Amino acid sequence: MNFLFWLLVGLFIFCFLVFIIGNLLAAPKYQGPISDHFNGKKFINYGEVEAQWFGAVAKYLFTRKSTKWVVPKDIVKAAKVSHKVDDPNFRVTFINHATILIQLKGVNIITDPVYARAAGLFGLLGPLRKLPPGIAIDDLPPIDFVFISHNHYDHLDIGSIKKIIKKHNPQFITTLGNDLLLKKYTLKLRAIDWWQSIQITKDIELICTPGQHFSSRGLTDRDANLWGGFVLKTETGNIYWAGDSGYGDFFKDIGKKYGPFRFSCIPIGAYKPRWFMGPIHVSPEEAVQVHLDVRSQKSMAFHWGTFDLADEGWDEPVVTLKSELNKKGIQLTDFQAVINGTVFEEKW
Repeated sequence: MNFLFWLLVGLFIFCFLVFIIGNLLAAPKYQGPISDHFNGKKFINYGEVEAQWFGAVAKYLFTRKSTKWVVPKDIVKAAKVSHKVDDPNFRVTFINHATILIQLKGVNIITDPVYARAAGLFGLLGPLRKLPPGIAIDDLPPIDFVFISHNHYDHLDIGSIKKIIKKHNPQFITTLGNDLLLKKYTLKLRAIDWWQSIQITKDIELICTPGQHFSSRGLTDRDANLWGGFVLKTETGNIYWAGDSGYGDFFKDIGKKYGPFRFSCIPIGAYKPRWFMGPIHVSPEEAVQVHLDVRSQKSMAFHWGTFDLADEGWDEPVVTLKSELNKKGIQLTDFQAVINGTVFEEKW
């Protein structure tokens, strides 16, 4: 009986600490008018598709059949960094995971900068980094804009953001609500909604696009802040960065509104098992459909190879992507999965 009593006491203390810490980690919650994807308390995916909740998370954790990552050594080479890129060229460098350097019309943009050792609490607790970034944070060219898609730890890393602010003091643009977290670190900040557009320079219009995902940094802020992707619209061609997303018909809408795209960045990883990851992450097969839906001329895969977040093997997304491209009769050069540090340089 004494053992059972102290066991229950221990469980109570553990649950209490988890609850307290979960509350402390929670991001500030967005407050704003009700819309077709915000009910006054939380954001909602189109079609009301939801990420799995605690019961399914527990099932996933206890039934995982993960494939051990076998990562080749020394395959990442530091990218040759260009200070600025002007017309008629644009340049896209895959740094790691969802961190991509986009250079066009004399402007340098970085997406979801994550340079942490781990994709988790304080950049230390969570899935560990398996590959180094293709550009070291100290070697980044002058950064004019930082785009933040949502607040998950593998996309919003406070340590990396603080270093970029200290050195570059860029303008931040994010989805609704995430500005409440970021305003602790910068005043150069703007939050925008799905389908909202802003002129970021005289030559570049930015549009926030829908995704199918969720948000949270703690236990009590589930879906309290928005997620999404971004379109860069210019007179000489458009670029699409899809963010973190499951598959939905909204990709066709993006293609109709802003396609065809000269270049797209589309996620392919963290997709197994499908019963758990399907609502929030596209599979490589679905990524090919996204490529077609948005009418992309050239696409680059991201969200794979750096952090082990799901059950597929390290290069399984790449192998599956190539297989699906062959099935659809699409040239492998039209949608490439590349290693950290790879540079695409194209002419408008």
